[in-house]
Amino acid sequence: MRAGTPRPSTRSTAALEPEVRRLLRRRLKNPSRVDDAFQKTFLKVHAARHRYRVGSPVRPWVLTIARNVAFDQLRRKSSSEQSLSEEVALRLPDPSDAVQEREALRDLQRALDSLPRDKRDVVELHKIEGLSMAQVAERVGINEGTARVRAHRGYKALRELLAAA
Repeated sequence: MRAGTPRPSTRSTAALEPEVRRLLRRRLKNPSRVDDAFQKTFLKVHAARHRYRVGSPVRPWVLTIARNVAFDQLRRKSSSEQSLSEEVALRLPDPSDAVQEREALRDLQRALDSLPRDKRDVVELHKIEGLSMAQVAERVGINEGTARVRAHRGYKALRELLAAA
């Protein structure tokens, strides 16, 4: 968008609040998640304002952003990131049995080592070093969405490798 060209007005986006909230409530159910998603939606609208095409309708553009934010939250909620931690914790034996613990850790290390480097780096930075996805993306030099996709694929591959072990 060129300098001086109009952006979506505050009045037009504020008028969409009830519709955006309704869309988010239908998808997310939890009121606190709806509030978070609503705020994130309009932060993303603001951040993407330079991509808005002048003359095109604001409503579908904002609702698409809201829908994507809701999908991101649902993906995070049911993502393999959470289930992988639980799965690895379940696979680790009782700490009193050092031999089984070493074998389980060895299996996990082998599975991690067998991942392609791009996925392994993201998984290690996120799960082992405890970085947020934004920090992982910055460290690896990719955008956050790409980091999330790589992590998801890495967790899925790890789950399959650990199930086979």
